[in-house]
Amino acid sequence: MNGTAKGLDYWRRELAAVRMPVLSTAQALETLLDPGIGMDTLRTMLHGDIPLALEVILLAAREPRIDGEVQGLQHALNMLGVDKVQALARRCADQGLDASAAARHEAVRAMATSQFGRVLQADWAHHHGGEHAEYLEWLTLLLGVARWKLPLAAPELHQEIEVRAAAGERRARVEEALLGCSPVELNAAHLQDLGLPASPALTTIMDRAGTMLAHAGRYAWQGGMAPELPIALARYLHQRGADAVLAHLIAWATHDNWYGGHTTTLLHAASAMTNLPLDEIVASTRRVAVRISHAAAFIDHRPVACERFFWPPPPPRSPGAQMPASRAAARSADSDAHTDGWHARSQHAGDDRTRLVTTRLEGETQADEPSSAAPKATQPKAHGGIGGEPVTEIIEAFMQNCQHGRYRDLRAFFADTAHTLEQGLGLARCLLFLKASAADRLSCYFAYGFAPEDNAKALWVPAGDDNLLARLFRHAAGSTCIDRTRLAAGRRQLPEVLRAHVRPAGFLLGAIHLGDRPVGVIWADGGDADPVLDANRHAEFKHMIRHFGAEFTRLTQALRR
Repeated sequence: MNGTAKGLDYWRRELAAVRMPVLSTAQALETLLDPGIGMDTLRTMLHGDIPLALEVILLAAREPRIDGEVQGLQHALNMLGVDKVQALARRCADQGLDASAAARHEAVRAMATSQFGRVLQADWAHHHGGEHAEYLEWLTLLLGVARWKLPLAAPELHQEIEVRAAAGERRARVEEALLGCSPVELNAAHLQDLGLPASPALTTIMDRAGTMLAHAGRYAWQGGMAPELPIALARYLHQRGADAVLAHLIAWATHDNWYGGHTTTLLHAASAMTNLPLDEIVASTRRVAVRISHAAAFIDHRPVACERFFWPPPPPRSPGAQMPASRAAARSADSDAHTDGWHARSQHAGDDRTRLVTTRLEGETQADEPSSAAPKATQPKAHGGIGGEPVTEIIEAFMQNCQHGRYRDLRAFFADTAHTLEQGLGLARCLLFLKASAADRLSCYFAYGFAPEDNAKALWVPAGDDNLLARLFRHAAGSTCIDRTRLAAGRRQLPEVLRAHVRPAGFLLGAIHLGDRPVGVIWADGGDADPVLDANRHAEFKHMIRHFGAEFTRLTQALRR
């Protein structure tokens, strides 16, 4: 039996040898290979055949000009074109599914669970807009690739995992004990073996998921108002990829037990992350499960795990019941250094909770205590600099000042905004465009870092056409980062009056809201310092403008009283 723990290198070789079965029927493949098929039809059909779509993405990742950075299926199709995709489909056609093979049946059911996670993440994104939609959907799917292949590589070992997980053991612990390596580590290594780039940031999210999501579960929206998240927790939940990780974890938690405490905690965490009421999260999760269970690709493999919420919950374990010997052995074999991001021992969880509290209080001063005096904005001692790496302490101090309403007026607020952008984010220039209620344009209300001859405060852009700022404003899409790689396309989408102000490093844009109503767009860039506009700087910018909007709302409303 393959149940002995053989370690990472062994399982990397085993998974690399597995060829996933295509799910398309002969009739579907015939349609897919039609010379007259359009790109939209091709994309729709590939969405129904996950293994074939994955092969398309992997083929695109080998294109030297993108260095493996495929953003999703649409990006891959644009890179390859119809002819190359059809040639690939012909080569894969002999991997058709043998429905009588139990191992392949289990592989398809595992894919259904990952597809459940993908659609769940897309459902959350639908409520909030945002960028990189297809990338995050595919990221959610790819987190489960090793689990798709394991039934084909080691059927008996997979069956043991399923039995023990169904009996109440935590799947990740069982997998680690039997495989001899963390399932997260194995999946990440296998994706690299397939030709996709490593993602240290994603690994960090997964490593901290157990503690951070348990903490987030305490902030689920269950009453009249959503609880305010601590700064450190909000920073974790709103970083790029965290929603993909949570959707993946929820899908696989429900695969084993819809009614377990672990699933409940993750659904609570989803409420905190999405800022949606818990009842709405639970209801939408069940709706998505029904949709996936009736998808054409999985209809012959029911019951798929995601529809098991129709089944009654398992009877509770009696207080005196003994833990199965296999479970006890698995617990003694666990290593906290290699988890699936689903659990943390109480001692480590306690340590992390202490660090969370410490992080939250770092920006606090005596102004946090009740006082009859007006609150004052705090200034951290740390200093960054134009073009330098983001300084978390400065950014957190700004967010704390916003959360506690410490700015006395808009003048002080804008001055500290400029200070935070410059010293905290290394961004030397900013423009704030606002739209009056009856106006048809976004006009510059505040400018910082521009030369007098730029006459920046006289700038305005149409609010009703298809320029980049207008689209961001109308769709309330959060923010976007136009870095060096996207600069040519981004510049073309700007109004003529702004193109002359674009710097070689690019720029950041973010939508500003008064309450729930979009009112403007903020532009920020590094000026002549030419900083790298990477994912980290963009994430910090997004956190900052989210708090900017809330405090701007408060100060604006105060002026009307």
